[in-house]
Amino acid sequence: MLAGQSDLEHIGDTLGLAYVKAYLGLALETEGDLQAAVEHFTAARLQFDGLNMPGESAEAAAGLARCACRRGQLQQASLDIQPVWDYLEQHGGEGMEFAGLAYLTVVETLTALGQPEQARLALERGYAGLLSRAEKISDPGWRASFLDNVPEHRRLMELWKNLTTETQRSQSI
Repeated sequence: MLAGQSDLEHIGDTLGLAYVKAYLGLALETEGDLQAAVEHFTAARLQFDGLNMPGESAEAAAGLARCACRRGQLQQASLDIQPVWDYLEQHGGEGMEFAGLAYLTVVETLTALGQPEQARLALERGYAGLLSRAEKISDPGWRASFLDNVPEHRRLMELWKNLTTETQRSQSI
């Protein structure tokens, strides 16, 4: 148990605990401890659901989908990604801290599941949402940093560029 986590439990801070679980899930996923990451994302998702926080719950589900994909569990990834895609279709990235990562997860999971048209739609929406968020940043340097220095944002931009290049190439043939 992390320092401070028992304090949150002691005072009954379920929101704080949900965020601790979600961030631990992200850290463990990054470290490659996918089983522990799944446990933390699952706990976070349940707590966010109980707090009626669907955006955060969808982000935890995205973490579950990424872990399932990395473990080769595509059937599980399909189940985990559906609530994420449903949320993004209904709300865009509103109510999410890591909307770019959620969109990227949907794109990559749907691609792995052999659903290229759905993946393309997710990429189009994710790219548009990313640009919309970037436009709200008034400082050009910060805006560029938001787009170029956040790995999932950079990856969405790369995927979009590849898609538009492929589309242009196929139209010129």
